[in-house]
Amino acid sequence: MNRAGIHAGEIEEHADRDISGLAVNLAARVEQAASDGSIFISSTMKDMLLGGDTDFENRGEHTLKGIEGTWTLYEVS
Repeated sequence: MNRAGIHAGEIEEHADRDISGLAVNLAARVEQAASDGSIFISSTMKDMLLGGDTDFENRGEHTLKGIEGTWTLYEVS
């Protein structure tokens, strides 16, 4: 099955159109935390989507490889 991880932040675009940066790495780590068939988002994304029609389920605090601190992740339901 597929899974997705979504985060928003600043990225760097290179001449070959590749991207890099902390936001790219964080989104990849959020995806790794997601279970099969689910979409996980960072708390940053949840805050950006406040007031919309999207529902979220709190999936707890996660330590993400290579990222400082803990992050609360949410599943899009």
